[in-house]
Amino acid sequence: MKSKIENSEIQDAGGGGAHCVLSKGRPRDSESPSSPEGSPADKPSLRNQIVASLAVGLGHMGIGCVLGMSAIPYLRPEGVRQQHRLPEQSTGSLQLMLFDGTLFNTAVFLAASLGCMATGGLQVTFGQKKIMLLALVGLFLGWVVLATSDSLLPSLTSRTIQGLAWGAFVGSSFTYILEVSHGGVRGSVVVVSDVLTEVGHCVVYGLANLNFERHQLILMLGSFTTLVPMAWLIWLPQSPQWLVYKNLTDEAYIALEYFRGAHHDSQVELCNIKRQRKVTVMSANDQLQEMQLPAIIMTVLLSTLLLITVHFTYTLSSGVSVLTVTEQDNVTYSTVVILGLIRLSGSIACAVAVDFVGRKPLYVISFLLCSATSLVLGSLLYVELDQSRDDLDCLFVSIRSIFVFLSGTTFPLLKLWLGELFPTSVRSTALGFLLSLFYVAAVLASETRQNIVLFIGRPGTLWLISFMNLSMAAIGWFGLPETKGKSLERITEQFYGLRATLDVVSCENFISDKAEVEEREEEEEEEVIVISW
Repeated sequence: MKSKIENSEIQDAGGGGAHCVLSKGRPRDSESPSSPEGSPADKPSLRNQIVASLAVGLGHMGIGCVLGMSAIPYLRPEGVRQQHRLPEQSTGSLQLMLFDGTLFNTAVFLAASLGCMATGGLQVTFGQKKIMLLALVGLFLGWVVLATSDSLLPSLTSRTIQGLAWGAFVGSSFTYILEVSHGGVRGSVVVVSDVLTEVGHCVVYGLANLNFERHQLILMLGSFTTLVPMAWLIWLPQSPQWLVYKNLTDEAYIALEYFRGAHHDSQVELCNIKRQRKVTVMSANDQLQEMQLPAIIMTVLLSTLLLITVHFTYTLSSGVSVLTVTEQDNVTYSTVVILGLIRLSGSIACAVAVDFVGRKPLYVISFLLCSATSLVLGSLLYVELDQSRDDLDCLFVSIRSIFVFLSGTTFPLLKLWLGELFPTSVRSTALGFLLSLFYVAAVLASETRQNIVLFIGRPGTLWLISFMNLSMAAIGWFGLPETKGKSLERITEQFYGLRATLDVVSCENFISDKAEVEEREEEEEEEVIVISW
């Protein structure tokens, strides 16, 4: 049933109880506003949150396939890596894609960086849902161009299109899932996208050795990972936070009821969102101005440092790169596939544990263990310079597998944590900026990996990774708050201070034109209910 929220007031003087005046809607439990979070009357429905997570996740699976295409030059069954030459263009198999790996990878990452940066403000104007749909159209177009290309220039064009769409989709979908998910399940709902990204990797890894016709395989992957989520997303509502910040209160309440279910207290959650709105209608320029606040600038700088640092480790722990760092012989196809599956299992473990263990304990434990395993790997490589590799091979492979497993948990967890820390008033623009820097860091990490290995050696590279992971664990423990089970609005209040940094408006200003509100109340003659909490 559509419930109209006409006016609200909050009284803060003397620390007394706050009152919110809401128009009469569906029957409700009068005690639910004061009920503790997680009580039976306040438990949200998970069904539609899972539906939204899977719809977005399928799009991320397509992005995983795009990333997997970057590894095809390394996935030849015979173990020959063709990074610096074009192949014969006589076959119709997937191996036609094996041209210059550096250029093929750089184009998509740089384009993704541009896509994230360009669409941060567009999300504020048009909403995350519309940007996601537009990005999926771009991804599909990129797959079609890739399927029909038979030379370097069309292939690079397709990668550029895919990169732009990829950046637009990742930025908008990440913000969307953060905002539609409830605090009690947000961790798992968000990390599902990272799990399906790893699934996309493994799908391409698994199919690289099969003699598919290139255009058939690419169109199959492209159609499934773009058209299906597109049809799914059309039926989902916009983010409730975006609707509130566009002063579409009725639509926001309907969206909250859709994602939380009829038994959840959506009215109180809606009121909490509106309490942090500083303007009647938020624009991209408003978000840019908000980002100039000192507390927001410090959060952006800290997040940039963490993301760039973790991406260096994340890149070196991928199925291909970890082998080039830890082995001196050629990369083998079967080993890359196995390591891809191990990383996938790490992401699944993160999705399962993040809402039970908590962000901070899981984060610190994962990075500390990553630091320890990379330290041991470097030491083993240093020792094996004077000993036979066969003596240490079993131990080496086991520890490397643990390192790759843990790397599958660290990046999704850090991304989730940083996304939760930004207030709604700047989230779309700030995350677009951070993800843009993240993909630039991906290019730098990929291009400097071999030079770092040549300069300080493989043991030194792994010791450097160990130090980075140890630093990440220390920053997380001392500098970041626990966000498990908390709403985004409550996280903002605790991290920034309710009144110190974000000038919170009172509920009486939720509707800017009170005369219009009174006129609508007189016309509709609705009974008003006073709710206290």
